[in-house]
Amino acid sequence: MTLFTLSSVRCAVGERTILDVPDLRIEPGAHVLLQGPSGSGKTTLMSVLAGLRRPDAGDVFFRDQALGTLSDDALDKLRGGRFGFVMQGLHLIRHLSVAENLSLARYAAGLAADAVRIQSILERLHISALASVRAGALSTGEAQRVAVARALINNPEVIFADEPTSALDDVNAGVIIDLLSTQARLSKAALIVASHDVRIKNYFPCVLNINAGQVVA
Repeated sequence: MTLFTLSSVRCAVGERTILDVPDLRIEPGAHVLLQGPSGSGKTTLMSVLAGLRRPDAGDVFFRDQALGTLSDDALDKLRGGRFGFVMQGLHLIRHLSVAENLSLARYAAGLAADAVRIQSILERLHISALASVRAGALSTGEAQRVAVARALINNPEVIFADEPTSALDDVNAGVIIDLLSTQARLSKAALIVASHDVRIKNYFPCVLNINAGQVVA
């Protein structure tokens, strides 16, 4: 079963079309880079796929579920339980510990606390020693790993990452993409990254170039 299907999807701001996707399919487990310059529509496309933005026209299906038929509460539940996010700025809660940030992600998804799961994810990412450290005290590299752990904690089917390398040097950009790719494969999750960073193109077997809201390759 196809993971995502988009048909005749259009988003606009006023009279200006910012996304126009006649047809797009993404398969389970795919690693896809949405690439294009700032303002090209790649983040809008990712937001549509994740149910964060409802298109002005067209249909978006996650597996066999039409996202347009879901209420806002149902979309929240879908995102919390089946999608993981690594967003720009990471958005960790600075005064909470690493373990508490992960626990909060489970609580927000309506899932029971699971200390064993949290410890397992932290060990997989080699940051188990940071469980009791406040997020505000982490280095940039540590915070990135915690953000990946948070994205994985609910065993998602899809991991979305928005510009995860934009503020990183060449070495650390490669490290974070390797980390995301490896952890997605271990979790058997699809990985969808939106980025204008041309350095990471070769890490992805599928690259969709977005230009003026159009998927051009």
